Amino acid sequence: MQRDAPQALRLSGIAPGIDISLTQDLLQLAIDLDVPVPEIYGEIKRDETGALYTTGEQRTGCSMCGFGIQLEKRPHRFDRLRERNPKEWDFWMNKCCVDEKGNRFGWGAVLDYIGIEWRDMPKNK
Repeated sequence: MQRDAPQALRLSGIAPGIDISLTQDLLQLAIDLDVPVPEIYGEIKRDETGALYTTGEQRTGCSMCGFGIQLEKRPHRFDRLRERNPKEWDFWMNKCCVDEKGNRFGWGAVLDYIGIEWRDMPKNK
């Protein structure tokens, strides 16, 4: 079955709806062709079962997306965003929305509401 995804996504292994076997094929192809991997993904490595993975981000998309954040251990995606781009992190976490009184807030308010830590960087990075 052919998947319909933009070429850049197919080559990076992050196209929406791609199953794990295709991701493995794409990571192996990147190794075989010795193509550079974008820095955000880190290096391609093998786990103890022989499966390929990247040492950095596993998926990328909108940097402010919080979908599934409750499943991540720290440092989570917002912690890593803080390290990569502190200004962008500050905007999304504290300033991207304005309430009816003119007060700015962001994803941090949502994370507080659902009980996800985000204010301090984890000590065991």
